[in-house]
Amino acid sequence: YLLGRSAGGAAEGPTTAPESEEITTIAPVRTVLLTRSTIAETLTAYGTVVAKPSDQQTVSAEIETKVSRLLVSAGQFVTAGEAVAQVEPSPDTALQLVQARNAVDAATRDLATVRDRFNMKLATNQELQASENALRDAGLKASDLKRRGAGEPQALKAPRAGVVAKIDVALGQIVPAGGAIMEIDDESNVEVRLGVQPADAPRLKPNEAVELYPVGRAGPPIAGKIRLIARRV
Repeated sequence: YLLGRSAGGAAEGPTTAPESEEITTIAPVRTVLLTRSTIAETLTAYGTVVAKPSDQQTVSAEIETKVSRLLVSAGQFVTAGEAVAQVEPSPDTALQLVQARNAVDAATRDLATVRDRFNMKLATNQELQASENALRDAGLKASDLKRRGAGEPQALKAPRAGVVAKIDVALGQIVPAGGAIMEIDDESNVEVRLGVQPADAPRLKPNEAVELYPVGRAGPPIAGKIRLIARRV
């Protein structure tokens, strides 16, 4: 029905629309129920699984050694105290031990001579103390080299349970004192290091939710959060 109005302004009663006019559809409309949800933009990034820096443990030798045998492989799980590599003293380390033992023998003979001279009133207290200190220092050096494994082959053990992340040496390689032989990571506390375009980095914020999918393997996603946004390109 149409509500008509007369020329004088008074409203007239409802009238019927002319039969010649047809009602046409201007635009289709579909109704849906309103729901509350998050409007998100998906950003895809790829990366690798690594351990947190605080959960990485390096296996190293205290002296310069030669790698004679590797007992584990990268990716293998090891327990605390398990032997992971066998090493032997390098030629230079073996020479240092021989020199330290010779120094002990020489200091022992020198101290005996000084004591004889001291008993005959031909040496002073300072000379006697100097000989005793020399023997003590030579003995400490020889004992320290032997304690650190300079005298015989030794097995290096895993300091903690975890996964062998990488092996930094090869068989027969000479490793300096304190040099890394392998790295063991705690598999119970890992993170994923992702690489994004520099232009996308400002759009990310710490503690934002992340869904992780293993590449090439189907399965439900792993929920995580952004811990740190690094500035390294």
